[in-house]
Amino acid sequence: MSKILRTSPLLAAFLFASCGGGGSGSGGNAASQQDLRISVCSLGCNGGTCSVRQLSVNSDLVFTFNDNVLPSSVDLTSIALVNLTTGGSPTGKFLVDGSKVTFRPSYEDSSEGVSFGFEDSNTYSLVIAAAPGDSAVVRSRAGRPNTSRLSCTFETIGIRDYVPGPPAVTITPSEDNPPLERSFDVVLSFNDLVRSSQLLNPNGTSPTVSVSLVSIDGFGNEVVFPLDGTFLFQNDIDNRTTSLTFQPLGALPTGQNGTRWVRIDVSNQITDLVGNRLVNSGSFKVPLPEVSGATGSISEDFATTAKLDPLKSAPTLWEGTGFLDSGLDPVSGQHPGGGSGVFGSPDLDGFVFDTGAAPAAGMVHSELLGIDLPVSDGVMMFSSLELGFGDETAAMGTRPLRLFVRGSADIRGTLDFSGADGETNFGMYRPEDERLSYNKLNGAPEPPTADMQALLGDPLENLGGAGGEAALGGGGGGHGGLGWHQLPGYYNDAKDGYFGEHSTTGPAADDTRYLAGYGAEPAVGVHGQNGGRVGGQDAQGAPLGAAAAQIIPDALEGSGMGTWAWPPKSNRLPITGQVGSGAWVNGLDGLDLSGNYWSKFGSSTFFYRNFSIARARGGGGGGYWTDGERGDVHDEDSIATDSYNEFLSANEPNFDRYNTVLGVNHHWNGDPLHGGDVSDPADRENWPDFVRWDNQASNVVAEGIGGQYTPLVGGNPVPYFTLDPAQGYLRGGAGGGGAGNSQHGSFNFELSGNSLVQAEVESYRDSDGCGGGAGGGGVQLQIARDLNLLGTIDVSGGDGGSAATRVSTTLPIDTIGFFTNRVGSAGGGGGAGGGLLLQVGGTATFTDGGDVGTIDLNGGQGGLGAVGNDGGVGGIGVLRFESSNPFTLADANGIVSPIESYDLATRPEYSLTGENQGAFQVDLSGSIGDQTVPKAVGGGNAFFNGNSTGIASDWYEADPELLFLIFDSWQVEIEYSNGTGSPQTITYNDANPTGPGVTPVWVAFQTGYGFEENGVIEVVEGSEYGWVIPGYNTVTGGDDELQAAPASTRLLRYQLVFDQDLVSSLIGNAPSAYFRVTGVSVDWRE
Repeated sequence: MSKILRTSPLLAAFLFASCGGGGSGSGGNAASQQDLRISVCSLGCNGGTCSVRQLSVNSDLVFTFNDNVLPSSVDLTSIALVNLTTGGSPTGKFLVDGSKVTFRPSYEDSSEGVSFGFEDSNTYSLVIAAAPGDSAVVRSRAGRPNTSRLSCTFETIGIRDYVPGPPAVTITPSEDNPPLERSFDVVLSFNDLVRSSQLLNPNGTSPTVSVSLVSIDGFGNEVVFPLDGTFLFQNDIDNRTTSLTFQPLGALPTGQNGTRWVRIDVSNQITDLVGNRLVNSGSFKVPLPEVSGATGSISEDFATTAKLDPLKSAPTLWEGTGFLDSGLDPVSGQHPGGGSGVFGSPDLDGFVFDTGAAPAAGMVHSELLGIDLPVSDGVMMFSSLELGFGDETAAMGTRPLRLFVRGSADIRGTLDFSGADGETNFGMYRPEDERLSYNKLNGAPEPPTADMQALLGDPLENLGGAGGEAALGGGGGGHGGLGWHQLPGYYNDAKDGYFGEHSTTGPAADDTRYLAGYGAEPAVGVHGQNGGRVGGQDAQGAPLGAAAAQIIPDALEGSGMGTWAWPPKSNRLPITGQVGSGAWVNGLDGLDLSGNYWSKFGSSTFFYRNFSIARARGGGGGGYWTDGERGDVHDEDSIATDSYNEFLSANEPNFDRYNTVLGVNHHWNGDPLHGGDVSDPADRENWPDFVRWDNQASNVVAEGIGGQYTPLVGGNPVPYFTLDPAQGYLRGGAGGGGAGNSQHGSFNFELSGNSLVQAEVESYRDSDGCGGGAGGGGVQLQIARDLNLLGTIDVSGGDGGSAATRVSTTLPIDTIGFFTNRVGSAGGGGGAGGGLLLQVGGTATFTDGGDVGTIDLNGGQGGLGAVGNDGGVGGIGVLRFESSNPFTLADANGIVSPIESYDLATRPEYSLTGENQGAFQVDLSGSIGDQTVPKAVGGGNAFFNGNSTGIASDWYEADPELLFLIFDSWQVEIEYSNGTGSPQTITYNDANPTGPGVTPVWVAFQTGYGFEENGVIEVVEGSEYGWVIPGYNTVTGGDDELQAAPASTRLLRYQLVFDQDLVSSLIGNAPSAYFRVTGVSVDWRE
């Protein structure tokens, strides 16, 4: 019994009953002499009607007559089936077998799903015509008409299981019936109908069946590689079966003594039409035949450049002349350059160039060797560099970065060698005990006011903003000055009198809890620090003590100057008579701002006004090719945020009232002895510049000035613009200076009439300074062949740190302060742009249609100070371009930013004009780029000489008709001459292998999988096997390792690298000496 898959009761699919209707008799020859009648049917025929009234949509209707039926008499007229809803007839076919007539509803399997001749949940009428009333009737083979009429209706409901129970699959060939030839199809036969969508995708693949080649490689590893081919689907409704045939693209490899086989993986998600899962899903093994395979050889005689990979190859070596030349000029020692390429050709998106920090080396992964290599002296040698649109790299380490490219560089993303920005600094702080407001009359604590709450800063935000970290030979940004509250002993939290105690009936605040005059000796960090010097050396100067003597050397090495904390001593301004003398720094008293200030100092309120409103100056910009700019002082007119303007419009200062009450003119000009206009920038420029930054030394360096890089030898300027690494001129820009801490007081607004008795400086707040930006890196980029720059090389300086109140309009304004007493840090100075030595042996391209490359050497922007006390902009960096092709200032305009970075006239002391350009020269002498690494196999070390150059081939396809093969052995043919005698030859192979640091040329092989399409070999991603390098990762000469490559192999490529020191030692320096590779061959077999 089969089952109907519905919620209604289960019905029998085939019920055979005797049909009434007159007459009797039996089948056979006797029946042929009688009238033709229906004997039995699947709907339970009886008395001219049916007892079965429900039928599955895929069930057959079976009628058995009492004699053999004439097939041509059976159709939808003699046996009429009509859908009573649509009026149409079901699709299907009649099958006649002797006396049995079957109506089999159609079965359609398409991308839209499965459908049947009967529609689900419909009512059908069945009428079998009969004589004598009907003319079109079923007839026997003898021509007698059917005389038993049948008429009934039935309802379609659900799908029945064609083959009861779960389906099973049989695979041919198999382990028990293996193939005898290498060309065969794999056939999966299912004993039930399976939907095509479960077995076949529209593109000819299968979602549930995979066919793979499995091979045991030379290291005993099981390697699985998907086979390319096409799946074909077929179902047979009459036999209730389904087949899926896999046709490989070509002949399969041999069994290789049982180490290769085909694996078929069949998913357990395969079901029949009613959802029964496959009973024998899993993996099936098909052995491969042990037959003789084809053999052949890949060979190259260098007569053409068809297989040259120019992206990874130095120029002039492979010219299609019938040999591969070493490129060495035996007289000058010059060659195309680019180095050994030992770091390979990595994926640069997200790549980090790490130069390390002396004495430790950085570590960067080598795509060629498959290990992390130490980066000595910042040198990395690649075979090529490729960076796609939108991709970015990063760099770290303190040494300058030196990149050598044996082939070409295609840069469409961003090579980011810029200086790091100083951090954004919160710059708003009160001590912990002033975070609550107390009512002294009853001692009950009250919640902080909204204004007070808005000003509460985290103590950890009072440590000064960090400067940008030094990297790639650029100076780090100077650290911002920390707050006085961070210093031990400055604040006595045991004393009474906290913020908010300004009731006219309450006691005065105890201002002595703040230590006046603190911080004279030594310097303890409240002042901003100088930025690091050009080249990455830390700044040595500081404003107090013996370090003041190093301020001038810092400035002349490009360091952006830091700035004084303001006031330089806690709560104390220098007095008028000591302006510029610096005596106060050594301990003499200035104007004490502690206590009940207004009562004590009366007419001297000008000092308080300036103390309350003035801030530390922004840090100076770092210098390099040009000087950095000086940091700015407080500028009330510079604040443009909406929140600040809204505050000013609602709280306009009443200058007339204060002038009348206090009896002074708070407008000033330059110093306290003059009146003037506070809105005059020239006036503000002199405040608070009372004390020179190097006050305790020569007293000539103003605080916050930009660095002025001026290297001299014997009084003469050093031509550092060449950026020659051999001379030590490859350096990054200097860092910007950090800003000092700003200390300012809260004035009591709750005055009683015109009296100032209760008006006090109740709380001193800290706005610790922002740090400076780091200088851009010092970078050498030597490209032996071509440069295609449509992206960006960024060696700009880092921006100085900014006050959080300037970069976010959501932070609050100090509405409790004195007039425009806005809290927040002074900005750090921007770092200077770095130095870029760009060397291109071939052609440099910077534009392609609308795409234009950019070289960014700008100085970093000064950080934004809370009240306009911004940091200075960093000076610009310098570009040196060396090539055999000219690159004029006109060519560089729009590419080099700013153009002054490439113009020698920018520095008049050299008396030079025009572009900073030179000839392309290769200097890989000494230990530049050398790598000594442990051999991957066996003991000892392998030496990869940096003084090298070489080529890479494109992929070779062994045989377009073969799917898989094994590369057996290799051979490299050499011809050389010392220029005086007859040419000599060398044959390198497994018995006499090449080796890095041992032979004048070393070779590396790589296998992969893919096919040639339209003249281009497309490699399957991930199929590339590791590079086989004789003398590094081979037991003997490399044949065993080539043979150990996985079965998924049919492509090969190679690299040939010339060790120019060993070439020179072999051929000498005669003008006609040479060293050449005349042929490369690799044998293969199936």
